Amino acid sequence: LNYTARASPGTTIAIESVGRIVLRVKNALGHPVAGATVTLERGYVRLEGETSGEGEISAEVPAGTYNLTVSKGWKKYTAKLVIQPGSTREVDAKLDIVLELGSLYIGVPELAVALAGAAAAVAAFVLVMRRRPKQVGGPSEATEVRAPPPTPS
Repeated sequence: LNYTARASPGTTIAIESVGRIVLRVKNALGHPVAGATVTLERGYVRLEGETSGEGEISAEVPAGTYNLTVSKGWKKYTAKLVIQPGSTREVDAKLDIVLELGSLYIGVPELAVALAGAAAAVAAFVLVMRRRPKQVGGPSEATEVRAPPPTPS
């Protein structure tokens, strides 16, 4: 985690007690989410990092109450998190991601809308095909129609 604290030049920031956080991030199917951004915020303190290839991040952090945000694309998980001095806090976060297409992360709602749209398109196609007039005869039954010759005037 990268530690950031806003303070005036020459100010000393003392960390009296620390705890440990172990965070595991999984998608809607229970698979690890690599590269998720993890942020812990408390007042002027901001701790930020990224999950490993196994969807995990762990660090020692100053004890206290934090706002935890885990995000990947526009998918987010948020929670209040209390870190006790000298203890380890384990957190399992779940992001609503079912499918990753490059930098596009599709969750259950987006997938449901896409499937409903596809089903509606297929239903409309079937209705149109049923209402089309049937073609009488095929190429083997085709007959040539000729116009009558012009009459002399």
